[in-house]
Amino acid sequence: MSISGMVFPRDVACIDAGSECVLLQSVDVAAGIGDRFHDSLIAPARDVAYFVARAAAVEIVSLGIVIRSFAIGVSRPLAEMAEVFDGVKLLTAELGAESAIVASGENYFSAVNSSITISAIGYGRASQLINRRIKPGDFAYLLGEGYPGKALRVGAPDVLPIGQLTKHLSRRSLRQVVPVGSRGVQYDLNEIVDCFGVTLGDPDDLWRRPGGPGLQFLVVSSEEIADRRLHFIGRFERAKDESA
Repeated sequence: MSISGMVFPRDVACIDAGSECVLLQSVDVAAGIGDRFHDSLIAPARDVAYFVARAAAVEIVSLGIVIRSFAIGVSRPLAEMAEVFDGVKLLTAELGAESAIVASGENYFSAVNSSITISAIGYGRASQLINRRIKPGDFAYLLGEGYPGKALRVGAPDVLPIGQLTKHLSRRSLRQVVPVGSRGVQYDLNEIVDCFGVTLGDPDDLWRRPGGPGLQFLVVSSEEIADRRLHFIGRFERAKDESA
């Protein structure tokens, strides 16, 4: 096993920083949020920046690593830069950690009026990583309601508070905490099945909604967790050998 301990692939760059430490970086982007013909959504810059930063941050936070800085590449008008910073600062306040914020003006999307690219960077000891092998008998839960199917706004009832995620990360029984992507819970469960040679029955149809930008998480534990905010979706079993 490499020093990163990444037994399950995640959407992050994991770099050996020496002395058994790792440097993690995750990136998310939003484009087409302006007012030109090609743009698809008009939304407050603060809200867009918050959710882009959130999507990048949860990839690292869910691994048990603290965010140290955010890097912003933005092609918004200079007058709106304060709103972008406000969105990222809202997230850092939720995370409860001091994070440096740096920004530059760049536009990688020539067909749209505006784009926001945010990188989250964190570092810590490799032993801190919540990225352990899933075994038959482990418990699977879902945290969060998923994407509500309408324009998101900061503080909306459907938005899972980051604190509800971080309160679970100190549990020693955790195997994986996987942010659900835009393709939904079933897709990420299939990734787990393929990686660890286990199986799990289909979750309820309610949980087939897209996960959205850091709104929903698969939580896998070696022990049962009694918490009403966690929706139990089953226990993993050993996959049958179809060749037998």
